[in-house]
Amino acid sequence: MRFTSNRLFSSYNRAVLDLPFSSIKTNQQAVTGSLGIILIPLRDWHINLIGSTGFRNPNIDDMGKIRTSGSHIIIPAKDIKPEYAYNGELTVERVLDGYIRASATVFATLLTNAIVRQAYAYNGLDSMQYQGYWYMVQANTNAERALVKGVQMALESDLNTNLAFKSTINYVVGKDISNNEPLGHIPPIFGQTTISYRIKKLENKMYLKYNGWKHKRDFSPDGEDKEDEATKYGYPGWYTVNIQVVYNAGKYISLQFAVENIFDQFYKPYASAIAAPGRNFVVGIRASI
Repeated sequence: MRFTSNRLFSSYNRAVLDLPFSSIKTNQQAVTGSLGIILIPLRDWHINLIGSTGFRNPNIDDMGKIRTSGSHIIIPAKDIKPEYAYNGELTVERVLDGYIRASATVFATLLTNAIVRQAYAYNGLDSMQYQGYWYMVQANTNAERALVKGVQMALESDLNTNLAFKSTINYVVGKDISNNEPLGHIPPIFGQTTISYRIKKLENKMYLKYNGWKHKRDFSPDGEDKEDEATKYGYPGWYTVNIQVVYNAGKYISLQFAVENIFDQFYKPYASAIAAPGRNFVVGIRASI
């Protein structure tokens, strides 16, 4: 169990934006907790059950920021309530033949008073002029309920004393239940597969990072997924192939060389305004004392 108390105070220069209030003050408390159960029905099987509750008080970014995003301006809102989370998670893991480990996790989070960005009225109007440009007005408000759920799967194995394999994949969906709309900030399916080979002081690793499409039909309607940065159909999927070599020169020092994005793929990470690096080389020395 945990007791949390948060206080926030923010004041505004109304010469910058003529808000109907000059300050925001909140004082919120909550009791949260978690409970976990581990079951081992057979020697090679593990089952984990976790239930928990969470609480997030609106921060200064939620309540007090004035910023533009594409054709929208987000303005402060005074009456945002804390959001509460009720989480459930089930993990099933099995060890096969003593060296292959497979696991799957399903999870769900129910949010009440979820903080979401929505259309807002400023002095009774849905648009306003700011720094010489007109924008549609938005603000962070509370949705009654939202649901985030997903699955994570992993497979890993030490194929022999030198060779190892690991692969993970994650899939998440989110929905604003109150308004029957997609929830913002939900990433598309993503994962990584790694093959590593170690011999004496040398570690070699090749890994594939991949990210699926984020289609426009899955975007939040209020701009949280940065639609203006996407293509006509959404954010394209992408993958990169990468290699890394580490030489452990001694107990306290190691040398590293890597080539990332070997095939020089052009892509933008989900909801990013900046393209990721193309083919690039990394050289490093790591020392510990």
